[in-house]
This record gives sequence, structure tokens and C-alpha cells, in this order.
Amino acid sequence: MIDGAIADALTQARSNIKKAIGASIKAKLRNFDVATKLVKDTKCTVTAPLCGKIAILRKVYNEDSGILFWDKVDNRLVKIRSLAKGDAALITRAIKGYLKLDHDEYGSSVTDRTAPEEQNPWQQGIDDALLDV
Repeated sequence: MIDGAIADALTQARSNIKKAIGASIKAKLRNFDVATKLVKDTKCTVTAPLCGKIAILRKVYNEDSGILFWDKVDNRLVKIRSLAKGDAALITRAIKGYLKLDHDEYGSSVTDRTAPEEQNPWQQGIDDALLDV
């Protein structure tokens, strides 16, 4: 019963994120603005790694927003890690590349601020998992 409730909550969260990504593309929102909306009313903060993940999500969404969207995201992350041979610096460089393309497409601003030093442990774990998985 608890497992089912957790699975349902995670499915709903993924659905909400996918909808937000689609809406952000349609509205041509800056990455920072999308990140700010996604962390609203949470203990998470807008960070460079979060913005990088949003850039990857938007790139994949533009390629395939269908039912296999999350599988395509997972495949993209596997590809990034594989090409980088697990090297954290190369993975970071790849994510920065996605973020640059996203900024070129949707814009950025010198007022965009991130605060990685303020990350809570849960959010840091998610950022670290991108490098480890």
C-alpha cells in the first residue's frame, strides 16, 4: 500500500514536470524561470545542475514528447555518461553544452542566479546521482 502510494506520487510528479517542460517550450521561457517555477514551494533551490537537467529535458522533449519521453531522457543520460566514460568533468562539460544550447534557444540573463551552496542534502543527492548512475 505504501509502495503504491509512493509510486503514484512519483508518477504524478514526473507528469507535472513533463507538462511544465512542454509549457516552458511553448512559452519560450528562460531556463532559470522554469527552474524557479519547478522549485517553488519546495526546499530545493535553483542550481546550475538543475538548470542543466532542465536543458536536457527540453532537448529531449523537442525530439520526442510522446509516451516514451522519460525512457528517452534515461537513454540520453546513459549516453552522456557512456561517452564521458563516467568522468565527472566530461559529464559536467556535456551538461554545460546542453545548457548553452538552451540559453541560445530560450535566452538567459545576467540576473539569473543560482545558489549551489544552499542545496539541501536531498537535492545534492539527486545531483550526485546524475554523475554516478
